Amino acid sequence: AAVGVIPEEPSGAGFNIEGLAIAPNGSAYLAFRAPIVPATARTRALIVSINNLAALVSGNPSAGPASFGAPIQLDLGGRGIRSLECNASECLIIAGPASAGSFRLYTWNGAASSKPVERGADLSGLNPEAIVELPATLTAASVIEILSDLGDSVFYGDGVIAKDLPQDNWKKFRSDRITLGAAPTLSIADASVVEGNNGSAPVQLTVTLSAPVSNTVTVDYASGDGTATLADGDYQSATGTLSFAPGQTSATLTVPINGDLTLEPAETVSIDLSNAQGASIVDAQALVTVNNDDSASVAIDSVSVPEGNSGSST
Repeated sequence: AAVGVIPEEPSGAGFNIEGLAIAPNGSAYLAFRAPIVPATARTRALIVSINNLAALVSGNPSAGPASFGAPIQLDLGGRGIRSLECNASECLIIAGPASAGSFRLYTWNGAASSKPVERGADLSGLNPEAIVELPATLTAASVIEILSDLGDSVFYGDGVIAKDLPQDNWKKFRSDRITLGAAPTLSIADASVVEGNNGSAPVQLTVTLSAPVSNTVTVDYASGDGTATLADGDYQSATGTLSFAPGQTSATLTVPINGDLTLEPAETVSIDLSNAQGASIVDAQALVTVNNDDSASVAIDSVSVPEGNSGSST
């Protein structure tokens, strides 16, 4: 820890390395309980890669100094990292506050450009500090053994917290086996709209996040031709990124539908979700049904004809 700054500094300005793991991409990652970054608005957890780990641990003496890569800043809902472990395909993070607060488990693919995914594990009442062993594959049903720090607990009624007890065998920690829990998922619902005769009619589609999480989730969307086409002027292109703030579970996007006077059957426009960050997509496409409101009419003109005296006239 930094001299004069405790790791528990509430502002997130403390300095403490709490994780070292080999990421799926082969990089060695140092994970920090603090500092939480950036300094002006401390909301991101910090990971720094070691570029020359092999050189540092081989040879006698080892070759140094250490070379570090660009910092990786992760959105863990304002938490720092208490433990980081990786298997061949992804990493598991115990995320916790610099001082007091709630803990969460996150899975992360190890890429600096990717957001961690909050899992549904219940860590209530725990103060988790370490992952004992990571399974080769992580699923919602995976069971993870986690160790909790009890250093601030008073066990013997003497007012002395455990980490200050004079004998090591009086100190304790806690071990729990925790089910990892589901990752949040995204889905988009179909919609319909009456076409109209002119101008454009905006139709809104709802994208739903399966469970509230404490970090930001984003997903891209884009419209595409169904039986309605851009070339025919049936609708206007709609593309963008939806962002779910912490705790938010639904968001809407708008597709403008152009009206006309053409008699035609109902048509469809597709909306596709992609590039989800912080969640996975379970329903990636919605259809907008454009219902025609034009109709055909039949008219007949009146005519007159002299009757005549016999036979028939047309």
